[in-house]
Amino acid sequence: MVWTARRRKIVYVAFYEFFAILLSAFLLRWMTENEEASSLGVASIVSAMAVCWNYIFNTGFEWVENRFRLERTFWVRMVHATGFEGSLILVCIPLYMYWYSISFMQALEMEAGLMAFFFAYTYVFTWIFDQFVPRVVRQRQKRAMLANANA
Repeated sequence: MVWTARRRKIVYVAFYEFFAILLSAFLLRWMTENEEASSLGVASIVSAMAVCWNYIFNTGFEWVENRFRLERTFWVRMVHATGFEGSLILVCIPLYMYWYSISFMQALEMEAGLMAFFFAYTYVFTWIFDQFVPRVVRQRQKRAMLANANA
């Protein structure tokens, strides 16, 4: 198995979103004191929306970067992160209001809590992923080399 950049991205997103759905469902359940199945549903919807929006947003952002020959400086990364999260909030808040029958302010508070959680979660997940994946890839490459040598 060849470990391409594309495969790495797909594996990253799959595992990131799997654990994000589970953890955010528990967090949403705790925040709303609602049933777990309901929170798992909204967490799954938000995850699907975030993945789709991430692809669209990043495609557009990278086009702008290339068009204007922008370097990924601190400020460009800040605009990227703020733009992505800010635009995602515009979709999430109405969803929370509808799903849980809550006010705008309650939904905004939920989103603030989730953003704080995801800030920490993304950092920890990415660190673990970056530590774990290279080891797995090296082990698979060694096994493949041994299998080829023994063949």
